[in-house]
Amino acid sequence: MTTLLHADSPDAALLLLAASEAGMLPGRGERVLVHSSRTAGGRALARALREAGPLSELGVPLDVGSARDAVTAIASLRPDFLVLDAAAPEGARLIAGAAPEAKVMLLDDGVGLASPTPPALGAGLLGRVEALLAPEVVPGLVPVLLRGANPAWLRIPLAAVDAAAKEWAASARRMAHRSAGALARLSALPHPGKALLVLGRPLPDLGAASEAERARLAGRSLTAAQDVGAKVLLFCPSPGTGRAAELSLSHAATEAGLPLLALPDSLPALAAHALVSPRLCLGVDSPALLRLHLGGVARVQSVATGRFLPRLGTDTDPARVRLTLVDAIMRRGLAFPAEEPTLQRIVDAVAYSVAPAQLESLREEAVATLRGEPALRSAYISAPRLQQLGLPSPRTKAGAKSGGAPAATTRSSRRRGDAPWSPLLSALRGGRRA
Repeated sequence: MTTLLHADSPDAALLLLAASEAGMLPGRGERVLVHSSRTAGGRALARALREAGPLSELGVPLDVGSARDAVTAIASLRPDFLVLDAAAPEGARLIAGAAPEAKVMLLDDGVGLASPTPPALGAGLLGRVEALLAPEVVPGLVPVLLRGANPAWLRIPLAAVDAAAKEWAASARRMAHRSAGALARLSALPHPGKALLVLGRPLPDLGAASEAERARLAGRSLTAAQDVGAKVLLFCPSPGTGRAAELSLSHAATEAGLPLLALPDSLPALAAHALVSPRLCLGVDSPALLRLHLGGVARVQSVATGRFLPRLGTDTDPARVRLTLVDAIMRRGLAFPAEEPTLQRIVDAVAYSVAPAQLESLREEAVATLRGEPALRSAYISAPRLQQLGLPSPRTKAGAKSGGAPAATTRSSRRRGDAPWSPLLSALRGGRRA
């Protein structure tokens, strides 16, 4: 039996490594680790593979970006099982099309579960998915991804994810002794243990505000470093973050008199954290933030979600759901869905606003959520979008019907004082977590 493991980034490869160590990958025969040099994540993973480390147990690497005929190369392997990276839908669809008889499992980082299913995966592939493979970084969250199809969710144990991150970090530490790159310079930095680790990710589409928000984000990072007494800044970019983010942070660090070291993008965020043990880990919406936050041991902080949400270039950007999820948990302090249902209702309402045709079944619940808690209407969904979809908007009086919206159900007609969304209202009024 042959299993193709598809990863479009070092972070995805780390999850595969964790799943392997937990005995959760399908098949018992040959494994092939598939990536594409046509993507920033695939190129970063290729660099990670050249650095050896723990990835050898994921099988022989196959670059479908440089192959002259990727479809033929994949088909010749005649795989029995495919584990496909949901974050790279075009590559996943290509691989699945080349192996039409193989059983399919979809890999996700745990945060992407809250977002609508990427249309680029294609109906043919979606109909073949038998299971989701992802860590549960938001306890109790019911996935929006593949909602309706409801495949089995195989939860990668968080302990296995942490163990894989530590194993990768140990490998990077060994490599640093025989390298002249950033990892080698890391050991020579002053003030070990007094670092601020910034997790970089590509900015969402913020239109004309992108450059200003990038500079503002760098400034926020420096403020956080000063607040915790950090003596050095470490920048861990995810693939595709871009040189501009590093330059903005470098400029801010120089003005503040703090040294800055950029780690290679071949190092997963969780492995970077395990490697440097920072005083504070800061980012916007990196999945690693939620994992570290859930662990309750590391000090983590999310910034800029509240600024990015109203500045997103389009109302249908899936980044809106990811930003909402991280903002609600790490900035507003809302409880996980396993403890209280408000967060799930927020995620479902925002996901519906992003992909209403795909998630029509969530409309009634979205109306009830927005009608039951007016404060939500302007927090995560733009007023024009609410009006366009006929959802309760900031101008809609509590309890009133909005244009085109279904009649209120029992849940949506509750008195305001009995509304189940009151935790959100109190968070929006001031009970925010930094």
